[in-house]
Amino acid sequence: MSVLVPLSVLFDRYVVEDCLAVLTYSKYYHNLIRTYTDKALEIVHPGCFPVGEPNEERENFILTFDRWDVGNTPHIFLDILPKLGREVNLVVAGHWHPEGIRTSFLEEKTKRNLSDRVRVMGPLDEKAIIELCSRALVHVHPNKEAFGMQSLEAVVRERCGKSLESS
Repeated sequence: MSVLVPLSVLFDRYVVEDCLAVLTYSKYYHNLIRTYTDKALEIVHPGCFPVGEPNEERENFILTFDRWDVGNTPHIFLDILPKLGREVNLVVAGHWHPEGIRTSFLEEKTKRNLSDRVRVMGPLDEKAIIELCSRALVHVHPNKEAFGMQSLEAVVRERCGKSLESS
């Protein structure tokens, strides 16, 4: 760390040196960036196109979508689902790599007699994300990472609704 931190400071200063302005997604790093430069600091919030009214009627399913891979699998939902009421279902979607993770998940849901409560889908496009997020009871991001972009995407798309294509 004694070498990496000073190197990162040099790199940060180099990056902002020729900038006209620095764009960030929040004020979180503004004080730090201000120590490197006196150039304009601007916040660019995620853009969206609002719908008239968000869907207030929800269906009884949990939605999760991600890039499912080694170390990040949806199998935990098969432990949780039986503890919820029988009326609650699960929709799992996303990219599956390697394919064996999807196969393992499908086999495990069958083994646990949850096939009638679990819907497995592939990757979702923007229209499908909007549609599912507007109907889901809840979106859950199970990763152990610091922050899940899928959760932000779900909120923005559900609350702001229309895609760029439909505007």
